[in-house]
Amino acid sequence: DVHVGEGDYDTTEKAIRSLLAEAGHVVGPAGANAGPVGLQQHTAELYAASDRGFDIPAPQANQAFDYKNPVPTTAGHLLNNQIYFNGQWNIGTEYAEHSGAAPSGQDYVAIDYQAKDVVMVAANAGPAVRVDVTLDGKDIPRSDAGGDVRYDQAGHSYIQVDRSDLFSILRHPDFQEHVLKLSPEAAGFRLFTFDFNG
Repeated sequence: DVHVGEGDYDTTEKAIRSLLAEAGHVVGPAGANAGPVGLQQHTAELYAASDRGFDIPAPQANQAFDYKNPVPTTAGHLLNNQIYFNGQWNIGTEYAEHSGAAPSGQDYVAIDYQAKDVVMVAANAGPAVRVDVTLDGKDIPRSDAGGDVRYDQAGHSYIQVDRSDLFSILRHPDFQEHVLKLSPEAAGFRLFTFDFNG
């Protein structure tokens, strides 16, 4: 029984969907509001400076301050499109600078990102700074490591920030969501921005 003309739209749509499925097509959700499947949105570029959209309370701008990383949401995530600082940081108008020596993991920058690739623009204010890098609290798997990630004899992932440059941190095979932490072991690590692709 075939309906022709106006009305009985649900029956017509079911017939069309059935024929598409029989022909081997993947048939998504039904209905006028189903729409096309959107592309995955990667995290926006993040600036670590007060003049670049990073909201720093006035008393702490351009001076060392002991920041405390907030607790994750009830779903266990940090908010996307945010940089979280923990420990001694001086967040200035162009960059955020780690302002003291600290044991690995004590002072850090954390981001919850969605992307395929992650890079940062960073520099050192003096001697080279080792910045330990973790992905979801563990060392970065070698298969996901960007070109600037190194490994010490114990297998811990880090980046040696010894110049002002763009540093490749992560190159996943596909789009993923993770928490990335960078933990400098000395003063002088300057973070300008994170950027994300795919």
